[in-house]
Amino acid sequence: KLICMECRPAHDKTFFATPEIAPYFEFIEESTPQGLEKLHGRIFDLVFVDSDHSLGHCEKELAALWPITKPGTVLLFHDCPEKQNPRAEQRAAIWQWLHEKVSNGRLRGTCLPSCEQMDCLDAFGAGYPKECNPGLGIFVRL
Repeated sequence: KLICMECRPAHDKTFFATPEIAPYFEFIEESTPQGLEKLHGRIFDLVFVDSDHSLGHCEKELAALWPITKPGTVLLFHDCPEKQNPRAEQRAAIWQWLHEKVSNGRLRGTCLPSCEQMDCLDAFGAGYPKECNPGLGIFVRL
């Protein structure tokens, strides 16, 4: 079963209510990390984190995810580029922070680069540093 938590549901709420798929999905209209407390008592095998991407928020989310995950849970983090993104200064810190979690034995994994992003191209123009693309962090909880 897939559980989606989103504070701004837009089209998601309608999508998850579609009769053909509704039995396989649960939609929670809530912000993280506070909304994750509603999931206590459940244990997740896979988590995809795509929130406000600030370091402080990610730290709170990981702390809130710890009680609902177990060793071996796959944690995917969207938007963790290797280099500083000129438009969002805090994002590069997430890449470093995640790798610190590897160094201290909490996670195993890495951040991978992603392909050219149209929003980056629009914002920075041709030839922008490709390391500014959002990237994807793929980690396993130890």
